[in-house]
Amino acid sequence: MKSNLQIAREALEKLNQKLAIAKNGKIIYMSTESGVKGLLKAIEEIQEELRGASMADKIVGKAAALLAIHAGINEVYAETISLNGLKTLEKWKVKVEYETLTPTIMDKSGLKPCPMEEATMNIENPKEAYEKLKSMISGR
Repeated sequence: MKSNLQIAREALEKLNQKLAIAKNGKIIYMSTESGVKGLLKAIEEIQEELRGASMADKIVGKAAALLAIHAGINEVYAETISLNGLKTLEKWKVKVEYETLTPTIMDKSGLKPCPMEEATMNIENPKEAYEKLKSMISGR
């Protein structure tokens, strides 16, 4: 039998998703949105279901790590993870698997750090990160 993490990872790879979340042997959420938008939507739409789920994401930085922790996700697979993302997940005892470890998640230009990474650089509280990222994305 496949683990929830394997199920999420397969959805990420085979269904061309940017985010896939699995629980109880099935996919409970998928998104093709880039950045943390998909994860923020998942938290808004199915927050209670996320507790104990497994998440596969293309890119996990500290921002996504803090959101996963806030949501109660207990396993994360990332194609690419930042050092701060990895340290944050390990600190909160979240199981992590990844392909590529990078010093920092960069923005689309590749010239400067991702704005979500910068926004959470000095935040350690998952709820505080959620509130800040939610207001940044919604433009409030």
